[in-house]
Amino acid sequence: MLEKKKILRKIIKVRVSAISADEKAKREKLLLDNLFSMPEFLAANTVMLFANLPDEIGTFSLIDKCIAMGKKVFLPVINGDDMTACEFTGDYKIGKYAIKEPLTPHSSLLTPHSVDFILVPGVAFSPNGYRLGRGKGYYDKFLSKYSNLFTVGVCFREQFYLDIPTEPHDIPMHKVIVC
Repeated sequence: MLEKKKILRKIIKVRVSAISADEKAKREKLLLDNLFSMPEFLAANTVMLFANLPDEIGTFSLIDKCIAMGKKVFLPVINGDDMTACEFTGDYKIGKYAIKEPLTPHSSLLTPHSVDFILVPGVAFSPNGYRLGRGKGYYDKFLSKYSNLFTVGVCFREQFYLDIPTEPHDIPMHKVIVC
């Protein structure tokens, strides 16, 4: 199972690296169009997003738009082997794995009852909502505490696969947006 995941991660890395910057920008707009047509997203007062890495679909304009709309935005923060989410108020710092995190972590921590919508990155997603992460299990552990909330995975079409190896602890997304 682990070997299959490792091979799939390598294949996807090559496929995503071939996407031009212009094409990534077009797909980021497609993500925004999809989200802003979703009733679950529009109705959400508090959202958990992510600050994208270079090989993920862009989220920084989404973060800015959500704040401008008056939504509370939370971003992931890595603490050792766990991931939490803290309110983002406009300033970043570089955290573990070069991921941008809120500058003032722990100012306002996310709780299962304080979020309406979670946007989830992944290395790959399947049509039934399962995701392949980067292999550390941060989102798997985090989402196990938030499994009753509306979760949406987002990926480039190069990251969308019919068959992703899954394990019993994997939690499927409610929806996957493919750009």
